[in-house]
Amino acid sequence: MSKPNNLPPSGIGEASKYNFSPWYIKLRFDDKSPIKGRRWNEATKPLSPIQSRVGNKFEEEIYDYLDNLVYENVSEWYDWGSGKNRDQFIQKAREVSNRDKDSMPTILTQARLSGTVGEFDITGDSDLVILFPKKDNSVGIHVIDIKSSWDEKPSQQLQTATYTLLVRKMFREVNLECDIT
Repeated sequence: MSKPNNLPPSGIGEASKYNFSPWYIKLRFDDKSPIKGRRWNEATKPLSPIQSRVGNKFEEEIYDYLDNLVYENVSEWYDWGSGKNRDQFIQKAREVSNRDKDSMPTILTQARLSGTVGEFDITGDSDLVILFPKKDNSVGIHVIDIKSSWDEKPSQQLQTATYTLLVRKMFREVNLECDIT
């Protein structure tokens, strides 16, 4: 079975629950089935739209709260289908690295990240990336996945780790110094 075309970072956590089974990944993320007309990915999707609404509302509350505590909130992105949003992300990081070291951070909300992690092509929108200036003219970065749950789940930690790997790789490609956590 071939690998899926694209996997969201949250999919890494989901797939880990099934020992990265190619069959599960194919059915869940590509909706490919040997039986025509069957929509297998419906069986693997979360069942609770209420949890989804609560989570989205919580995310918006966090963004609203942070708006008053930051230098800038970047929530408008260029065309998702092009590399322009990647360039915008990098440009913001460069701007932050050149700012006064005591200035407030810049936050990036729902920034699209894509790349390859291991054997997976990954694309997803990170909930929150915090960029802050460091003393050595580099940029400090915190990648955060916003969840309304009190419990941390391994799948959520894998999702955040995946975004972190994508950001680190992107910065290495353009030789931009960063301290990412």
